[in-house]
Amino acid sequence: MSLSFGLVYIRSIFSKNRNEYINNYYRRQGMVIGEDVHIFCELMSREPYLIKIGDNTFIGAGSILMYGLQLENGVSLELVPL
Repeated sequence: MSLSFGLVYIRSIFSKNRNEYINNYYRRQGMVIGEDVHIFCELMSREPYLIKIGDNTFIGAGSILMYGLQLENGVSLELVPL
């Protein structure tokens, strides 16, 4: 976990709207993030402007996204136990 994301995560715990606090962190990096997006992992990319996430999307812990990824509206990425 990067130091900057760690600080944002800690601050988000005390925020009224945790999801928007984290989403705004990624938006400032250049990612396009829709409304009502829930991100529960750290998204790292050298080219964050290439990642686009649509509305009503859930990205669970342990998810790995590649650069250039575009998630349409209503996508759910979750860890599935084997």
